[in-house]
Amino acid sequence: MISWEELCENFREINIIIENNLFITLAVCEGAYLMKTINPDLRALFWGFLGSFKELEANDLAIRYENFYDEFLSSFDIDEAFRKLEIAYPDLPSSYQVINSEHVLLMFLKNIIEQNSVTT
Repeated sequence: MISWEELCENFREINIIIENNLFITLAVCEGAYLMKTINPDLRALFWGFLGSFKELEANDLAIRYENFYDEFLSSFDIDEAFRKLEIAYPDLPSSYQVINSEHVLLMFLKNIIEQNSVTT
């Protein structure tokens, strides 16, 4: 077993070595929990990640990620692979998102601005 914090520290070390090119796919329920472990005072954990902000069913993960990797490993087109993931299970709405480090920075800045405007 490994904690999210330990896993994230490993991601950070890898991302530093590969110069902010780490893209993580989180085929787990509520994989976007990764966002809660980010410390804006430290170097980035990733360039981007694919995950869900909701609890998922096992068959949802299996179907969507099979389509994602079938496309990605043949075309290396992340946008098309994500599109295939999105449409793979039409009976269930998708809760997956691709988040990159720029998006995370903008979220942090927005939160800081909102906190400062409330306190002033």
